Amino acid sequence: MTKQEKIVSMFNDIAPTYDRANRVLSMGIDTFWRRKACDLAFGYCPSKTIDSIVDVACGTGDMMGYWKRRADKAGLVVDRIVGIDPSEGMV
Repeated sequence: MTKQEKIVSMFNDIAPTYDRANRVLSMGIDTFWRRKACDLAFGYCPSKTIDSIVDVACGTGDMMGYWKRRADKAGLVVDRIVGIDPSEGMV
């Protein structure tokens, strides 16, 4: 098994509890940085309409929900949010 395959396998194994564990182990800080990342990125958008957001290595897709909620809060329209991850268990 290659190093990449081992990593993907590990994420497949922890996928069912990943979000909860991340929230607990980070003591909730993950929610802050997710909101902050969205707000910073949206600050660079010259338009109120965004065709697509592509989340590469999206994991469980938790961040995609933040993209949607933060866009709504900022008055932005996002036509499509797409996530891709090598770990099938995470998606």
